[in-house]
Amino acid sequence: MIFLAILSAVLISSVTIVGLFNLSFAADATDTPKAVESPSPVGHPPVANAGEDLTVKENEKITLDASQSTDPDGDQLKYHWKLLSPKRIKLDVGDSNSKILSLTAPSLESNKKLVLIFKLTVSDGTFLGTDTVKVLVTGEENSRTDPKNVKTVTVTDAGNPSGKFSIQDLCGDGTNAYSFMTAGVKWKTFPVTFGIDATNSHMDITQAKAAIRKVFSIYDALINPTLTNFKEATTFSSAQIKISWRPMDGQYGRLGYTSYSYRTDTKAMLSATINFDSTDKFFASTVERCSASGTSFDLQNIATHEIGHALNLGHVSDRLQSMYPTSYAGETLKRSLGNGDKLGVKTLYG
Repeated sequence: MIFLAILSAVLISSVTIVGLFNLSFAADATDTPKAVESPSPVGHPPVANAGEDLTVKENEKITLDASQSTDPDGDQLKYHWKLLSPKRIKLDVGDSNSKILSLTAPSLESNKKLVLIFKLTVSDGTFLGTDTVKVLVTGEENSRTDPKNVKTVTVTDAGNPSGKFSIQDLCGDGTNAYSFMTAGVKWKTFPVTFGIDATNSHMDITQAKAAIRKVFSIYDALINPTLTNFKEATTFSSAQIKISWRPMDGQYGRLGYTSYSYRTDTKAMLSATINFDSTDKFFASTVERCSASGTSFDLQNIATHEIGHALNLGHVSDRLQSMYPTSYAGETLKRSLGNGDKLGVKTLYG
């Protein structure tokens, strides 16, 4: 009997212990995990104000002002401007994160208009606000550039016989030397159109045009490979950069010259003219060489230099650069832009 009593006590104790553990670890519907909600940001979004729509003349200065933008909480604002439309053109907008944005209106084809749409985004660090503004750019039919605000710059380049080439194996990319013809002047809207009249070149016209197109493609890729920066015009008369041949001073001596016009108030290039001496001999070399040879000038070699001037690159004293002022018969070295040439283009056009 004593044994049975002890056994019963042990069993009761076991059941009690098991029951206690069941109570302690049993699942409870109230223990289901709940999603933790992040607190909502405190404050209010800023109110962006891109200003009133504008009408300007081509190549004139555009000023976009975001200073009327406000923040209900008095937070400090940051600004960002973006050209929404049209996407086919490239504008030099300077500092796109400034409160007041200054840029130059693009050049237009005759008798046309253009609407630019800019988007302003303002941020207080937490919230964003946006607004848009339209700028109507009018062409020359509506107003012409005041001649008092236009200046023209001209540079002449020399060509020498191959016999005057003193170094026979002049190769390499040279130094980082570059210069500008006029400080701050550049094309400010793209694409820039060019036209080629090779009638007096005494070359095969197809070859002459192909050589010049190659040069524009080289500068095109350097400025921005994702955009068309230079485009051949449908007519020679409508081109912004005109390239042709005319008689100058006979063989050698003056090989060609480049002139361009720009606005003195905005530093925007308006037009450029490149003339080669039709009394010199030009050809399209099938061989690239570091030295000089023969009596004819490789057109792509010379055009690389002159088109550099049409972009506002100036002369340098480093003979390995395309912008070295003297060219030699048969030379092709200038076809390949040197270190300084590339740096000068990137400094101007980013």
